[in-house]
Amino acid sequence: MFRTAFPKRALRWRTLAARCELLFVLMLVAVMAMPAQDSFAGTSATFVWTGSGPDPRWSTGLNWNGGNPPSAGSSLQFPSGASQLTSVNDLLAGTSFQSLNINAPNYTISGNDVILTGNLQASFNGTATIHNNIGFGTMGNFQVVN
Repeated sequence: MFRTAFPKRALRWRTLAARCELLFVLMLVAVMAMPAQDSFAGTSATFVWTGSGPDPRWSTGLNWNGGNPPSAGSSLQFPSGASQLTSVNDLLAGTSFQSLNINAPNYTISGNDVILTGNLQASFNGTATIHNNIGFGTMGNFQVVN
């Protein structure tokens, strides 16, 4: 029988390499388990209300510029010139959005609760009504610009 003897130094390097490999795998698993974030902090998709759909629901893609309903984390804008000034949030209650900007009077917004991680901003002359419960994240604030 042949017997192979490894010097102690070679065994130490193999043990060290195995430990480094294990550490690398554990770090990779930890990174992959982290929630995805935008590559640009503070940026989000912006959805602009057109009100062009057959109903006032937020889940109707035709009510938004681009034809898709808003997703969590996005910014919502309600500009002047929309076909419908009444909108109903029928998305999941407590959905978190970056911001909600109302830029024209006479909007009536109602429906499910909203969480804002950024700003609620109203900038127009006139009135608008929001019937939703709005919660603010740690960075959220309310601003009226007249």
